[in-house]
Amino acid sequence: MKSSYILGVFGVVCLLLAAFFSADVSEVKTQTLDGKGGIFGPLVIEEKNSSYEVTVRNNVALNRWSYIEVGVLNSKKEHLFSFGDGMWHESGRDSDGAWVEAKSDYSMDITFKEPGEYYFDVGSERNDGAGNPIVISAVKERGSNIAFLILGVLSLIIGGIVYQYGDGFMMDNKTKKTRRTILIVVLVVFFIWALLYSMRGWGYMGYNGYHHGPSFFYWGGPSVFHDPSNRDGSISGSGHRGGGFSGGK
Repeated sequence: MKSSYILGVFGVVCLLLAAFFSADVSEVKTQTLDGKGGIFGPLVIEEKNSSYEVTVRNNVALNRWSYIEVGVLNSKKEHLFSFGDGMWHESGRDSDGAWVEAKSDYSMDITFKEPGEYYFDVGSERNDGAGNPIVISAVKERGSNIAFLILGVLSLIIGGIVYQYGDGFMMDNKTKKTRRTILIVVLVVFFIWALLYSMRGWGYMGYNGYHHGPSFFYWGGPSVFHDPSNRDGSISGSGHRGGGFSGGK
């Protein structure tokens, strides 16, 4: 099999496993709080290195915003870290006509290193008065999808380059079989690494401790804060409080 095909198949398998590890494996635990927030929990973690997706939803009225921050607490109600993001609902008119845009939810993936009870202290800053209810939910995932997602994307990109330029781009005729064997061995090693680390929740917030942010490869998620301090208000919502880390999947 050509090296480009090997990389392509490997990439597709990795992406399928990324979806597999991000799948839900428990019932969704949901609670509805008023617009100011409240305490959600306890969330009972029964196994080490358990990965959960926490989702926050809050609809706001037209031309209004809210900033929902969630503090993660241990069984003694001690602060571990916080995360938060803004919700908004806007409308306007441009050269293409009228438009309406809104954001009403965000999610955070968390790896809980130790079993126990955990609580979520939900607070809000908003300019829509009492505001609509805040809905927060948590569901257990099989693990982290980040390792396989990275391998899948990189393998497909490299495979595409090799396919474009031919197998000779990576290996000459004399050593083609040997180098393909080396390629397969390297991919197997990376596969085993990704499998082990995905099962342990690698890359998600909490994997390296609560004083570190999620992996660099966790793109597009809410901001993460490590110190329990007051939010800074502004006309557009809460600002960065210091000590935070922005990232996402």
